[in-house]
Amino acid sequence: MKIKDYKHFINEAYTAIKAKDSEDMVKQFAKKYKVSESDIEALLYVVHSDDHVGAELKSVVSKLQKIGEVPKMTLYRGCSDAELEAIKANKHSIVDTLSFSEDIKIAKSFGKNIIEVEARVPLFCYHKFLGEWYTTLKNVDASEYDAVDGDYMIETAEEELEWICTNDYEFVFTATRQSTGNYIFSLNK
Repeated sequence: MKIKDYKHFINEAYTAIKAKDSEDMVKQFAKKYKVSESDIEALLYVVHSDDHVGAELKSVVSKLQKIGEVPKMTLYRGCSDAELEAIKANKHSIVDTLSFSEDIKIAKSFGKNIIEVEARVPLFCYHKFLGEWYTTLKNVDASEYDAVDGDYMIETAEEELEWICTNDYEFVFTATRQSTGNYIFSLNK
């Protein structure tokens, strides 16, 4: 075998091993989170846009809530007047899933009305999932990590501090915070 052919063979083998490592990562995360491999892939696409995964995302998040955690902090969501009224009336089924941030500044970038949520039910900590995924990817396949701009993805997840839930939970309006005008809700089963 010529050196040129040998290098090509090594590069192909390396690429195949890395692809297998990435597939194994999806399988490992699916097992850990008790969802399918396609569910993991859907979660990874949500970071770009959730327009194409609406009902599928609700199904995934519904499964993940069951093994999720109850947030120990207040969560925030920025919303339109129409969405605020729908949530107040507990008719928030205009969307399949709802996302919240631990950071009020992030919430304000999504809408002028800010709701504060005290969750009493498990939610899916999306930013923790993304941080774990990209940190693992960096260790498994550094070239793929660089190709998807893993540093940026981790930075964005840490900035947005996002939690996700389905629209199956009940929002209970409790008060309007006088100092900020924010609407306070509890999130219950």
